[in-house]
Amino acid sequence: MRLYCPLTSKHKDGILRVILCGRISTAHQDIESNAAQHEEAERYLEREYAGPREIKRISDQGSGWLVDRPGINAAQEWIAAGWCDLVLVNELREVYRNPRFLWAFVQDCVDNGTRFISIADAIDTAEENWEPLMHMACLRHGMAVPEARQRVKRKATHSFSGGGMVMKVQYGYRKLTAEESLSGVFGPVGLRIAKLEAATSTIQTMKDMVVAGKSYEIVAEWLTEEGVAPGPYATNGKWTGRLVRDLLRAPILSGQRQFRRFFCDMKYGTGKHKLKANPKPPESIEYSGLAHLTPEQHQELLAVMDARKEVSRIGHPSGRASTLYNVLRSRSLWPGQHLTCAICSGLFYCFGEVMKCQNARGKGPNDCWNRVQVREDEVHEKVLPVLLRFLLKNEAVRKVIAEVAWKEHQRSMNRNNQSLSGLVSRITELERQATH
Repeated sequence: MRLYCPLTSKHKDGILRVILCGRISTAHQDIESNAAQHEEAERYLEREYAGPREIKRISDQGSGWLVDRPGINAAQEWIAAGWCDLVLVNELREVYRNPRFLWAFVQDCVDNGTRFISIADAIDTAEENWEPLMHMACLRHGMAVPEARQRVKRKATHSFSGGGMVMKVQYGYRKLTAEESLSGVFGPVGLRIAKLEAATSTIQTMKDMVVAGKSYEIVAEWLTEEGVAPGPYATNGKWTGRLVRDLLRAPILSGQRQFRRFFCDMKYGTGKHKLKANPKPPESIEYSGLAHLTPEQHQELLAVMDARKEVSRIGHPSGRASTLYNVLRSRSLWPGQHLTCAICSGLFYCFGEVMKCQNARGKGPNDCWNRVQVREDEVHEKVLPVLLRFLLKNEAVRKVIAEVAWKEHQRSMNRNNQSLSGLVSRITELERQATH
């Protein structure tokens, strides 16, 4: 691509200030790829501009659909501040993949007097016809991702049917090398996972403890005391109640490999992914040689776990049924964010009607032995009266409490009046429509 409009600086010192964008998609790629992108862009810049220049290089590591990235955020700040004369990229995808944000980025460059050039796409905002070229480039780069996504899905389905797609190896199993899987010694040819026979008795005991009424946390403590190491994907290297629960629910314990139980749903506004349960039945293949439990034993266990979950759901409402739904922990009602553990000084978190140490939770680090559970209503009944008696002894404090209470009352009344006014207006509008 040759430039028809020469590069110039908008600054009095005549220095051309340039941003070079570089991006790799994942943390597993070589970060040196960004340097290679920068070098190629700099060679182009040397051919087109011989004057003094100042260059800032961006090296992002993340998906092109991800909106919030450190490098691109810094570039947008430099552009908005008027520092930049030119944003130079080899291809549009080094900025974003999503056409929505590509257009916003390039248009922001134009609005702030910054020239944008994409070498491979022949886009130069200093030329009159840059917008048609931008449309075509966005189409090409935008279509590449859905096409790649379909290829990945087809390959994953084919790999799973042949025994592959071993993404997470839980306790009691190990992943086989390609050579081991093709040997047929450890199971069907092509199967990339094998059962560890020594773990069967431990998993049987875990099952018996849960069926007997033991909590998942107690099972986790027993495993820790016995020196049983968790699976390789246990990030903190410890057994937790959640880890025990997830293992015992895994279909592979009774010999059933499942694929696509969940899928990642991307939010276009942020480029981030959210894990969701697959509404369709997952793909499943039976391998009896992988079973630590018989199907009947596993069904018995799952029935007990489901019943326990239902009891917990009734006693500890979650989701929209919870009083803390959509409320930040930092904004939770007293005594939330106030009680602390006497053992580890961790905060007490609310779980339905009770509170317990954040470090003794099944989903937490589970490194505190304090299992005390405090009822919120008892804290209100016993602590609040004492606290109020103490505060009300001071006249200045009484005035502050009265003022705060009155302001809160006024806000509440205003909200009620606004709601009432809105209802009256809606009723009047409906009556008017009915008469016509």
